[in-house]
Amino acid sequence: MMPGYTAASVRSYLREHFISLDDLAKKAGLKRGQVLNLIEYHCIPKASYTVSETQTISSDVFGAALLVEKPTEQYFPLSEVSWIRRAQQFPETMPLEDIARNLKAAFRSEYREAIVCLAREKGLNPRKIFTADGSVNEAVLERYFEDTWQEWRNGTYGVCVRQADSVERIAKKQIAVQDLEQLTHGGAKDTFTGAEIARVRDAIMNFDDIAMPFAPHDVAISSRQRLVNQVRPRLKKVDSALTATPPVQ
Repeated sequence: MMPGYTAASVRSYLREHFISLDDLAKKAGLKRGQVLNLIEYHCIPKASYTVSETQTISSDVFGAALLVEKPTEQYFPLSEVSWIRRAQQFPETMPLEDIARNLKAAFRSEYREAIVCLAREKGLNPRKIFTADGSVNEAVLERYFEDTWQEWRNGTYGVCVRQADSVERIAKKQIAVQDLEQLTHGGAKDTFTGAEIARVRDAIMNFDDIAMPFAPHDVAISSRQRLVNQVRPRLKKVDSALTATPPVQ
C-alpha cells in the first residue's frame, strides 16, 4: 500500500513549520558548533526531525542491501530560538553543565505549577498526580516532570506543540490531550448527548489552538487523528440525528 503522503508534502511541511540547523544558528547569532554544544549539554532540545539520505544496492540474485545512510538535514521548530535565548541569559563564562542544571530547575518549577493549575481547572488527574484528598502526590509529579523533561530534550514538543516556546504551552498540550482522552474514551466513544457534543467540541478547539497539524507522514498515528479527526465525523453524525429527532410533545 502506498503511503498517504509524498516526499514533496513532507518537505513542504518542514519548510513551513521548521528551520534548518544553519538557519537556526544564523537566527540566534551563533555558529553551528555552538548550537550543537547547547544540545549536547541539554540546554536546548535536539532537532525534532532528521532527514536522512539512504542508498541501496540490489541484484536479482541477492536482493537489496543498505549501501549508505547518513543524516543530511536537521530540522528544529521555529520556537527553538526562544530556548536558546533562555540559555543565553546566563554569563558566557558559566560552564554549559551549570547552565543546563539551572535551566532544568527553572523548567521543573514552571512545569509543576502549570500542570497542577491546568489539571485542577479541568478537573483532571493526569498520571494520578493528585491523591484521593486532592493533594499533590509529589513522587508521581516528579516522575511526570522527568518524563516531560526527557521528551523536551528529545525534541518531542517541537513535533506536537504549536509554538512550543514555553513550559506552560507544553503543559497545556498535555492537558488538552488528557481532556480529549477522557471525554472520548481514548477516541473510541461513538455516542454523545447534546451536552457532551458541546463539551468535546470545546476541547477540540483547545487542542487545535495548542497542537501542531502534524506532518503528513505522522498524522495518521498522532493524537490529532485518534482524538480529533476520527471523532469529528461522529459528533456531526450524532448532532444531525439529535437535530432531526422531533421534540417529545
